[in-house]
Amino acid sequence: MPKTIQDFLKNINTENNDLKNLTNSILGTIYEYEMYKESVKNVNTPSEEVPDFSELLYAIKEKLINIESTGNLEFTSDNDSKFIKSFIFNPISTMTNETKKVDELCDKYMKENPNAKNELSQVSFKNGLIKEDLLNYKTSYMNLEKSKKDLWKEKQNLKSTWFINYFNNGNKMISESLEENKGGLFEQLFHTTSKEYKDFARRLSIIDKEGLEKGDLSGLRQSTYKYLNHKFKDGNFFYSGKNYTYIESQIEKMDKTSQGRVRLCLNVLKSIDNAEKAIEEKLNPDEFTPDNDNVVDNEMLKEVTTIGSMANDVYKEDNTIVDIEVRNIVNKLDNSNFQNEIKNDVDDNFMNLGNDVNIYDNENNVSKELN
Repeated sequence: MPKTIQDFLKNINTENNDLKNLTNSILGTIYEYEMYKESVKNVNTPSEEVPDFSELLYAIKEKLINIESTGNLEFTSDNDSKFIKSFIFNPISTMTNETKKVDELCDKYMKENPNAKNELSQVSFKNGLIKEDLLNYKTSYMNLEKSKKDLWKEKQNLKSTWFINYFNNGNKMISESLEENKGGLFEQLFHTTSKEYKDFARRLSIIDKEGLEKGDLSGLRQSTYKYLNHKFKDGNFFYSGKNYTYIESQIEKMDKTSQGRVRLCLNVLKSIDNAEKAIEEKLNPDEFTPDNDNVVDNEMLKEVTTIGSMANDVYKEDNTIVDIEVRNIVNKLDNSNFQNEIKNDVDDNFMNLGNDVNIYDNENNVSKELN
């Protein structure tokens, strides 16, 4: 009996926010489709019985959006989160990047490990089928996407609008003076700034710009957490999910620049919380009333936007997920040197899971004096 798109989608699901499993099911579904297509071709079954590849990609995207909308999926900053968000944004470019990485690994390890050559050749063959379809169906996918409402982008636009409303009273992020700020003092400041603040600044500076990370409040929240965790010494900042707490008195011990950055970060977290609440309550962002008591330091905003823009200029996304079949083959190999090389190439979330974090709850997401 011919398979339908719904047949292929059955394995795409997630339980307990298992993003790794969800990533594997996406890749596994696409592989399953390609092998089914090959089997149909080999037995001379009419080609119209095979679902259209572009429709399959769009159906996967829609299912991921539906899974995310249930609230049972919490994206973080790990590679699986980035891969899934990237797939939702643009399946064609995301899978193209994936196939390139798989090709590179297969080529490298087939030369170095004759014992794995046959198995890696099979992976390479399947990878080639995907590359061929990505090329052949790119235009039809783009046309299909244009003919439908992009619910994901609409949601991200809404997130972006509500965040800017609360963070900057509806005013756009500073941008007109960026070029004149690059160089001199800002150039020196950029090179002496921590990688945690650069990532935070980069995400904040593009939160309302068109692209993959527009409206990515979960990504902005995680990068804000990382910077605050970096600045507060001796574990004086704690976070779990959307809850966080910190010791207010520790801020006063910081230098003026650090104080300004920390206050800005706390404003960002508060604005994210308010934006998500407004969206949940289905409020209209056009009816937002500015809060004159919430004024962002203009000089600090100029600094973070400039540093963010400079960080974005040199930023290179690396969210490639190495195919599960490649990883399975790696696990079978006895060569310890080869194992070590693979571990360096494959993201840690595939090799070393389960990093525990000490968590303290703060239901209201506001600061607490813990003395």
